[in-house]
Amino acid sequence: LPMEIWQEYKISSYNWGYSNSTPAQNYYLLREVVRKNTPKLVVLDISGLVEYENLGNGKYRRDSIMSSHVVFDRFPFSIDKVRAVYDLFDDYDDRIDFLWDFIIYHNRWAGLTKEDLGDINLNPERGAKSLTGISHAAMDLIPQDETIEGIEDYTCYRYFVKTLEFCESRHIPVLVVCLPHIMDETSMRVSNTVGDTVARYEGCEYYNMLYEGLLAYSIDTNTEIGRASCRERV
Repeated sequence: LPMEIWQEYKISSYNWGYSNSTPAQNYYLLREVVRKNTPKLVVLDISGLVEYENLGNGKYRRDSIMSSHVVFDRFPFSIDKVRAVYDLFDDYDDRIDFLWDFIIYHNRWAGLTKEDLGDINLNPERGAKSLTGISHAAMDLIPQDETIEGIEDYTCYRYFVKTLEFCESRHIPVLVVCLPHIMDETSMRVSNTVGDTVARYEGCEYYNMLYEGLLAYSIDTNTEIGRASCRERV
């Protein structure tokens, strides 16, 4: 939450994360951000390094194309955007939509009303989004100390490495984090593995927050997510 970071520590930041993004997409997003900004620090979450491997080509979520449009429609047209689109969506027949977005939006012109144009929802949270709700508690998270074999074969892991290499070449420090949340056993093994990768790059550090006691998983997280990811503590 950038506004909370500013209030508590007077650090100016922006949250470039968005729903259903992948590390492959975030690599190109960061390249676009750095075209006009030179951040003093990039904070990079490891979520998604292995989760999307069996979803299409592993670089984007086929079940959430519009989430990708939320970001890529805002990229100015450039050779970098062309490279990103043809790389990320190489198995998507309608990938040209990401270069010429009027193809998918032009048929709405006739149906737009004054109400569509008048109520603009401006987000004052500098890229973050606060969500609240009530749900049943999840089960406890069972810590795992094993690592994962063959992580270098995962598609998004390779883009994670490219992100670290890109930041190192620009002398931009990176703080890689594993934020505490409900995850399956494979993802927990990933959190125990990436530290060795991060240590290879100058100016990069890794902080695994999963087992720091920051969340009481059986109280603070949602049952619907937790049932698929955790086992009951005996």
